[in-house]
Amino acid sequence: TCLDFALQTSTCSATDQACVCVDTALNAQIAACIHSSCSVKEQLTTMNLTSIACSAPVRNKTKLYINVRIVFYTISTISIALRFMARFIRATPIWYDDWTMVLVFVCIFLPSELYITNSKHGIGQDIWKVPFDSITKILFIFWILESIYFVEVALVKIAFLLFYLRIFPDKKFRRGLWVLIVINAVTGVVFAIAICLVCKPISHAWNLWDMEHVGHCGNINALAFANAGVSIVLDVFTLILPLTQIWSLNLGLKKRIGIMLMFSVGAFVTVVSILRLKALVTFANTSNPTWDFFDAGLWSTIELDVGIICACMPAIRIILIRMFPRLGSTQTSTDIRQTIGKHSDAQLSKKGDVKSGISYSRNYGVEYAMKPAQDDSSFVQLVEIRAVGDESNN
Repeated sequence: TCLDFALQTSTCSATDQACVCVDTALNAQIAACIHSSCSVKEQLTTMNLTSIACSAPVRNKTKLYINVRIVFYTISTISIALRFMARFIRATPIWYDDWTMVLVFVCIFLPSELYITNSKHGIGQDIWKVPFDSITKILFIFWILESIYFVEVALVKIAFLLFYLRIFPDKKFRRGLWVLIVINAVTGVVFAIAICLVCKPISHAWNLWDMEHVGHCGNINALAFANAGVSIVLDVFTLILPLTQIWSLNLGLKKRIGIMLMFSVGAFVTVVSILRLKALVTFANTSNPTWDFFDAGLWSTIELDVGIICACMPAIRIILIRMFPRLGSTQTSTDIRQTIGKHSDAQLSKKGDVKSGISYSRNYGVEYAMKPAQDDSSFVQLVEIRAVGDESNN
């Protein structure tokens, strides 16, 4: 046997179990022998029996995922509810960005259930502790989750960009937003299709582990890293774009920085994306997928929930200001509106540039300090003021 062969060069005896368990050189020889002469299932069975005989600690992160999932899903649900509550309070129309966020939220529900199902099958444990049929089920569910993830990430970014379309009127800026929306949609679909077809036959994606099936898979690591890199770059563009518009507002430095910080909460999504990228290092070429896939899956679901929460932050701020007026920053007794610009047929109109005829304009702006006289607190918030129709004849 492999043990007898390895003991020939070891100081341990076959009856000294304690010595055999702690001798790393001996165990490395045994593992190499088993790997070369046994099937994958035989290797896993041997590793499980050895871990039991040596009283090795059992690693299990299943409860961690369930607890994290409950916390973030609850916060996401509350964030979506507050977003629509803010729309109702301010009588703001429900627009495409809101419906896109609802779609993301609905799409996250199914993956959450699948992750919990995977937790029951054994993800977050070492593969030799997981029943063979459960390993196949885990990898099959993970294959489904990967394709859904790429689409969901694209939808989160599109929701951010649609929100910018709601409030920023500059024609060139809006054109750039539409370009980014198309890029996000295309990359989401392309990566989802690519991950589905990376193995031939497709079933090899979840049957590969036992080395008993015929087929081959492409470079899954390269695909995962490519998606993560593209996603982070698009995150940065999505984060920087509104800041360029806000900086040009006719507001004091303190107020501009305050609004920019509100928009910068999206940076948390980028941070989580980077943490997920770190978890992808051992994503594809691993001999312990039920353990190594756990971190990638956990950070993926956190990334999506954080995206929902950050996208709802401006609306949540409205609710918080209504509930706690003292959260407003600057004291004032008058109402001030700083206009971003007038949007008429997606074009900016300049002050004083009024031509004869009938015109229809839509005003967008930064609303500042809309508070009762007895309340000296104030706040800054981007809003769509209203549509105004006016006739002028020269």
